[in-house]
Amino acid sequence: MTAVKLSLPAVFILTAVVFIIATLNLAQAQLGNAFGPHYFPMGASVLLLVLSVFYFIRSYKERHQEHKEDEDIQAIAQGRTPYIIVGTLVFGVVYALIFDFAGYIIATLLYLGVLMFIINGKSRWLINILTTLIFTFMSWYIFAEMLNISLP
Repeated sequence: MTAVKLSLPAVFILTAVVFIIATLNLAQAQLGNAFGPHYFPMGASVLLLVLSVFYFIRSYKERHQEHKEDEDIQAIAQGRTPYIIVGTLVFGVVYALIFDFAGYIIATLLYLGVLMFIINGKSRWLINILTTLIFTFMSWYIFAEMLNISLP
């Protein structure tokens, strides 16, 4: 069980590092602050990295103690949860890779649509599609039209 307790924060640390590297490769904005598009993903990635390191240290210190947490982690490690976590991470990396080529709207529609079907399944197809469309276009409208932040 120790391997599971330590592998989850390790996966998050690796994910944060991948997202930090991807953020550093983002193109600079043509208008306004050149590094404006970097702030939010960099902040979120650094926050994920810091919290994951704290979680890893805490898990490492408690690795020999028997807790109820072991049962909780076993419950998480079984069933669909590992597939959802891995799918989210894989499609997050794919989203970061296609973002510049496909643009915000197409990349977000694909990413969020796939995640919604992974999490909710095919039986809730209408909710998945509506949530994907509404979130994508509302977030685009807020950033592009209301905040005047251009999205690729």
